[in-house]
Amino acid sequence: MPPFHSEQFVVALDVPHCRKVFQICFSRKDGSVLVNFPYFRHTIGLASVATIPAGEGTQNVSLEPAGKITSHLVKYSHHPDGRAHFSQDTKVFTKIKKRSVPLDAAAGQLCAIMVQGFDAFDEMTSIDMVTPPSRKRTVLKFKIEGQAPQALKFVIWCYQTSELRRRNGGRDVDPIATLVNSTPAPTRPAYLCSAPLGRAGQHRCVVVSCEGLPTTNVRLPEQLLFYGGFDNGPGASDPSVAAQFLALLYPVENAEALRERLGSIDLTEPTNDATIV
Repeated sequence: MPPFHSEQFVVALDVPHCRKVFQICFSRKDGSVLVNFPYFRHTIGLASVATIPAGEGTQNVSLEPAGKITSHLVKYSHHPDGRAHFSQDTKVFTKIKKRSVPLDAAAGQLCAIMVQGFDAFDEMTSIDMVTPPSRKRTVLKFKIEGQAPQALKFVIWCYQTSELRRRNGGRDVDPIATLVNSTPAPTRPAYLCSAPLGRAGQHRCVVVSCEGLPTTNVRLPEQLLFYGGFDNGPGASDPSVAAQFLALLYPVENAEALRERLGSIDLTEPTNDATIV
């Protein structure tokens, strides 16, 4: 059975009340992968091009040096040529951006989302619960067995469908899968999804998995952290070389003070060097 083929995927969580967490969409124009966060109650965040210093771990990363405040829930766009950025039509300037791996060359992690405070996300509607997968929209619901974790991490990978088929012994991959890993949990549930048949990007497959985590930030009981747009060069694999990625955090503490110091990507803020998308 092939992956789910749809224009929009709603990633949801059963904890036990079903919550919608984020969207994965495929652009009709060129098959770009879009990750959108319309369901989170906190709308003031910090978007940044974060840098991992050469020879240091990710614990030393700060989002502030190249960060900007936004009052909107922005989306992440990863284009086929590797352009990656945060944007939201008519609401923010596309100023936080970088070059990442082209989608046809991708064979691994594209991005990740860490969330806690599940009540901060919109509940699924009765229609969401009963609507079957379709070419237009498909709901991917992760059911958490046992006691609900304090936080969750969703990881999104991108592969050529032919590569996944090769790894599966030449057989088609199933749309619902179990990923095997050593830590922190031996297995993770996952869904495989792709653009609608006949559309750009139908030959690529996005894999999204979910796993439980301890609390990620005790000061902010409700939080969404996104990171992706990783380097496509030495910084991607060589820890002796500085590396960059895109990061997004909601909510942020002392947001107004940060807005004064760092500036904003909101359209209400004047700018001379940004592009509106």
